[in-house]
Amino acid sequence: MTARLWSDVEVGEELPELRFPLTLKTLVMAAMGTRDLMPYHHDDQFVRSIGMRGAFVNTMFHQGLFGRFATDWAGPTARFRSASLRMTDQLVAGDVAVVSGTVVDRWTADDGDALVRLELRTSNDLGTTAISRTVLALPTVAGEHAGFRALGEPEPTVLSDAMPTEAREQIGVTSPRPGPYPVSEAQIGYFAEAVRDANPLYTDPGYADASPAGGIIAPPPSLIVWVMDRGSQVGIDLDRPDIHLPEQPPWPVPAHKRASLRLLPGMTDVVVQEVLLEFGVPLRPGDRVTSVNELVNCSGAKQTRVGPGHFLTARDTFVNQRDEAVGRSTMTLLQFRAQA
Repeated sequence: MTARLWSDVEVGEELPELRFPLTLKTLVMAAMGTRDLMPYHHDDQFVRSIGMRGAFVNTMFHQGLFGRFATDWAGPTARFRSASLRMTDQLVAGDVAVVSGTVVDRWTADDGDALVRLELRTSNDLGTTAISRTVLALPTVAGEHAGFRALGEPEPTVLSDAMPTEAREQIGVTSPRPGPYPVSEAQIGYFAEAVRDANPLYTDPGYADASPAGGIIAPPPSLIVWVMDRGSQVGIDLDRPDIHLPEQPPWPVPAHKRASLRLLPGMTDVVVQEVLLEFGVPLRPGDRVTSVNELVNCSGAKQTRVGPGHFLTARDTFVNQRDEAVGRSTMTLLQFRAQA
């Protein structure tokens, strides 16, 4: 894995294309790596019943694949600052994901960061499936690493005038969500293996120990993984999470109901549309992660291709056991009423 220097990068530079075939095993490994057991990502029959092509890889898989693509090019001495993700279509088993990218900006920040912005996209035979704008800090001196940075403040939000009352009552209400398991080398490995990410900071203790990171770290794009509920608790209906066993409750107790995922009246399903991740101090094996979730915006009623619905904006701030900010997620979700 070659390390890129900021001075060697030019705006307009194309990144080497990556072709990534998706199989049923890909879906299984994605579920292992992200701990996401929502039926959209493994239950082909269910997904087809609501009018989609089949079970599709999730948001965190896309984030991991784009993250791998970015550091395949930049090398392990780069540091993630932020990464957006907008999903425009699904990637299903049988597709070949083609990942491509371009350097669209290059600048020096006030704090001395030497930054590049990449525009990345995945596509299949049907067209573009996801787009990411990823900002990396690159080293300026050969043999050095870019540094880690503290997390800045979020952008202010302008509330929608057409927001339904049920959503407006939830604005600004925060709910903490402790991750059920600590960060572990095993889960880091599952995440990296799902997208075949060879960054040695995630998988090579010898390299990581000798680096300024001082040991194995979690891939920054895995941020959301660490507060995912237990698999037996994950589902569209958190009180009855297994759609094939509607009388079976979650185990061992119901999952924490976040304000951003509580279905509005008349809505039946929820899918992620766009996510912006921003990164602070790195996560390490043994860390315990808590996210503080709040609903920050909601649209009026919209007609979408999967049915009538609302677009909600949710923010999660992630902290470790030392109360250090490790990242922030700003997510746009579509809550909709599925068409028969």
